[in-house]
Amino acid sequence: MWFRKPHILVACSFICSAGLAQRYPFVNYTPKNGLINSRTKSVSQDSKGRMYFLTFGGLSVYDGQKFENYSMSNGLASDLVNDIFEAAPDSMLIATNSNKLNTLVNGRVNFFETADHFCPVINKFFKAADGNLYVVSDEGLFILEEKKFKRIPLFEGTAESKDRFLNTIIQWNHYFLITAWVGADDVRLIIYDQLEHKTLDVSPPIQITGATINDRDQSVWLASANNLYQLDSSSLQQGKIKLISKSAWKQLGPGQIIGDIYFDRENNTWLRGAGMLIKIPPRGEYQIISSWQGLESSNIASLYFDREGVLWIATDGSGIIKMINTDVSIVSKLSDNDRADIFTLQCVNDTTWVYEKNKNSISFISGGSIRKFNLGKKISAKSILIFGKTLYLSDANRLYKIRDNNHVDAYAHPEEVLRLPADDMQFETGFIDSHGIIHFSVVQNKTFYLLDIFTDYSTSFHNINQLIDRFIEDKSNRLWVVTRAKSLYAFELHPEDKKNYLRMLHDYSPELNIPDPRSMTLDSSNNIWIGTRNSGIYCVEMDKMKIKSIRQYSIREGLTDNFVYSLACDGHNNIWAGTQNGLDKINCIGNKCSIENITRNNNIFQTIFHVDIDSKNTVWAVGNEGSAIKVINSDRQPGNFTPNLLLTSIRVNGTNLDVNSIPSHFSHLQNNISFNLAAPSFIDEKSINYRYQLNGITDTSWSEPSNKASFDFLNLDPGHYKLIVKAIFPSMKYAEKSLSFPFIIDPPFWQTWWFRLIVFLGVAVVILLLIRSYVKRKLKNQRTILERQQAIEIERTRIATDMHDDLGAGLTRIKFITENILEKTQDEKVRPDVEKLKKSSNELVEKMSEIIWAMNEKNNTLEDMLFYLRSYAVEYCNENNLACSFSLPEIIPANMVSGRVRRNVFMIVKESLHNVVKHATAKQVSITIDTGENLLVRIADDGSGFGKQEARTGNGLINMKKRAEAMQGKLIIQNNPATIIKLEVPI
Repeated sequence: MWFRKPHILVACSFICSAGLAQRYPFVNYTPKNGLINSRTKSVSQDSKGRMYFLTFGGLSVYDGQKFENYSMSNGLASDLVNDIFEAAPDSMLIATNSNKLNTLVNGRVNFFETADHFCPVINKFFKAADGNLYVVSDEGLFILEEKKFKRIPLFEGTAESKDRFLNTIIQWNHYFLITAWVGADDVRLIIYDQLEHKTLDVSPPIQITGATINDRDQSVWLASANNLYQLDSSSLQQGKIKLISKSAWKQLGPGQIIGDIYFDRENNTWLRGAGMLIKIPPRGEYQIISSWQGLESSNIASLYFDREGVLWIATDGSGIIKMINTDVSIVSKLSDNDRADIFTLQCVNDTTWVYEKNKNSISFISGGSIRKFNLGKKISAKSILIFGKTLYLSDANRLYKIRDNNHVDAYAHPEEVLRLPADDMQFETGFIDSHGIIHFSVVQNKTFYLLDIFTDYSTSFHNINQLIDRFIEDKSNRLWVVTRAKSLYAFELHPEDKKNYLRMLHDYSPELNIPDPRSMTLDSSNNIWIGTRNSGIYCVEMDKMKIKSIRQYSIREGLTDNFVYSLACDGHNNIWAGTQNGLDKINCIGNKCSIENITRNNNIFQTIFHVDIDSKNTVWAVGNEGSAIKVINSDRQPGNFTPNLLLTSIRVNGTNLDVNSIPSHFSHLQNNISFNLAAPSFIDEKSINYRYQLNGITDTSWSEPSNKASFDFLNLDPGHYKLIVKAIFPSMKYAEKSLSFPFIIDPPFWQTWWFRLIVFLGVAVVILLLIRSYVKRKLKNQRTILERQQAIEIERTRIATDMHDDLGAGLTRIKFITENILEKTQDEKVRPDVEKLKKSSNELVEKMSEIIWAMNEKNNTLEDMLFYLRSYAVEYCNENNLACSFSLPEIIPANMVSGRVRRNVFMIVKESLHNVVKHATAKQVSITIDTGENLLVRIADDGSGFGKQEARTGNGLINMKKRAEAMQGKLIIQNNPATIIKLEVPI
């Protein structure tokens, strides 16, 4: 009987199951992460996107970067927070479990003082359609008007307890639907007509745990213990309560109490039960999410869907749990108690075939059921290939066939249909085309083949240059392969010609320069997507059969990793990439693509080796942990939510400033500034990157992107600055958000313009005073000098007059006496001496005339001096037989010339003419006078000049230069060969 054992084992291994053991990715927030208390009641979100967590120990505000916590120590009336209401941006009303109402304005807690100092114990705020604010409280229903809580009696003239201890309130048309605690197991629903101001109906005594309105159809739903109700709309229109029981939910069983009821933006219904969530899609089977799926909490208090569709779960004891969606799950078990060991899988139509290596079994998943078959022999399957009902498995060098993939006996007896001709040959990637022909990449040492296996299992080997990692058949039944040697081939399939089944249509290798290809897929436009080992993904855009362009996508564009093991294209034309660090989804509209990091956004980190997609667009990805990642790919469009980029706080020299009243100017001592920002998006808030640019400093380049949203600037110099910050969201889910903040650091007073102006004016005044004092002193000195010079001139004139009157007369008498003596004497001995005396007396008369001319103040004008020089020069040249030309300017300035200058100029001219007569043997002399800013005298002759020895030893030239220097002028003597003398004297 031994031969029956395999059959018994196989029969026992057949399993049917109602569903997969899927684990969903959750993110927990506890006091360890910054939450104020682990006992939470509910969650809310403000208009700027920040999350508010209401707890038994206070209020936590989370912006994606940090928690801000508020409790009684910060001013709350009680640590137990019942509800919160946003009255205006950054202005919140906080209802604690007390008779006081708090406000939270710009991050500061205060009290809301009513006009009559009364406040009920508020359980819920409610803003009605008419814009009024209502509250349900332990004391009843109130409206807040004129800073007073005005009570609205629900049961006029009665003292029913239903008028008290109100829990929730919603509005349907002009009706308020209010739940009230009547007893421990008695929660009633009250219908109150807002227009008629009266209660219309009260529900029977049932334990209502939640009430809500479905925004899609405005239907009213109630939840109670173990049941779900919908109010009959026609009865409700009449103000009557008629419950329609959704009896199907009674199957939840005792103890699985249904709490509140919620609707998400996909119109899924959500219920909270005892330690579980129930998700009811509009169509299809419901899902229970409990600890089996990774929900580690038995006390769920409430649910909240934020504007991104993220589900926040408030728990009593486990803090806040975040669930991004239920579309992504980890299939860790295939309908048994053992952990899955998934090695490979294959999707065909709406069925997914899974091979578990250690269990040596094949399972197929279709809809909500799983069937598992143990194999009759050990097969280490590398590939699963399915054609019709036939299933093929390949191991190292054998190909097995299972004739009927839906029959247990076929798995008990896998048929070996092919063995590779050599033991060192190995099967690698396999593919079966639309004609049922199998294609394998085969390797033998360092030789590579493309193997075709026909329906009769005959084979055809083709040499190729490297390993093939993926085969793709397009809509035109062309076979595309890419090898690791950068080669891309397109083949035509010819089933009518077995010998030439594959015919090369095009070899794109010369045009393709893509490094280390590892995977490939085709999109609906026949564009080729190639994944590489280290360079990300390349999209080869095709125009018919020609390459039009090549685009690259890598980490820079948002991929989780540049090593891409697998690619697949879904029915929505999204490209799915299995990388070294996770699963990515690439959505392209035209040439613009966005990349969503599916696994990273859901807190899953695995290497994805293989991706496949079924006909319902469900994505299956095999990782390195033996489990599979399942993504329900509905391709739904995101909501209208757009994150804000917020400036959450500024610290100046370590002191926090109010962000709503930040000064635009800071003093020069306030030059250490820290900026904290946040972009409240909670799909993957830790992957939001920030970068900044500070205009006003030397380096105005952008910083490198970082998930740090705090920027510190130390020792900023005085000046004008502008901080620009950008938030870059993961997977390019949202467009970049930017925020700018201009500010000025004022200079110290000694660097201000007004101080500099005062200093400048002060210095100018001091300089003016000094100049004035200097000018006064100089004028005084000049006056003294002028007075002294005037006195000298007067004295010189007197001396000149005396000399003229006395000495002149005496010399003239001597001259006449000598002339008489010469006329009377004939003594030749005496006569020479008398001649000498006569000559000397004549020279003395001439010199005395020159001295008198120079000393006489009547000759102080420039004109007098020049006329005198001309008279002297012409007379002197005539006496010495020289032709003389004397040139004067037409207009002579009316300048005054001192006696010293007149004498020195005259003596230089005299000496020059004397040298011409004595040394030059000239026949002509030319004197030119020019008057401008300076007096220019030019004396030129046509003689032979004078020798160097004469120039070196003659005192005349030396004296001439000294006289020029004494007048602060300059004398230039040119001797080439005739002599030119140039005199320049300031006048």
